[in-house]
Amino acid sequence: MYRIMDNQKINERGEKMIGGYTAFVLALLILLLNQSNSSKLVVSLLFISLPSLAAMFSIDFIVRVKQGRNISILRGLSFFLGFMPSIIAILLVIKNFSWIAMIVFAILIIFWLIAIQELAFWGKEKDSSL
Repeated sequence: MYRIMDNQKINERGEKMIGGYTAFVLALLILLLNQSNSSKLVVSLLFISLPSLAAMFSIDFIVRVKQGRNISILRGLSFFLGFMPSIIAILLVIKNFSWIAMIVFAILIIFWLIAIQELAFWGKEKDSSL
C-alpha cells in the first residue's frame, strides 16, 4: 500500500508531522516566555529552530512534489537546523526536572531514529520481519 504512495501524499504526511512538531515548539516557547525564570539558552534554541522548521514546509513541497526528488541537501539542512536546536532545548527543559529522564529521552531519540532508518532500509525485503 505505501509503496505506491505518490510524492503528494508523502508530502502531506510530512507536513502534518512537521506542523505538529512546530506547534509543539511554539507552545513550549510561549510557555517559557511567560515564565520569569526560564533559561535564555533554551528560549534562544527554540527561537533558532523556528525559521528552519518553517522552511521545511516549502522545501519539502518543492523537492518532493514539484521536482519529484526524494533527496535534497537543503531538506537535510533545514531538518538538522530545525530539529537539533529544539531537541537540545527540550533536553535542557527535561534536565530541570530529572537528569535520568533527560538521558533516557536522549537515548530513546537516538534508538528510534536508528530503528526507523533500519526499518526503511531492511524493511524493503518482502520476507523481512522488521
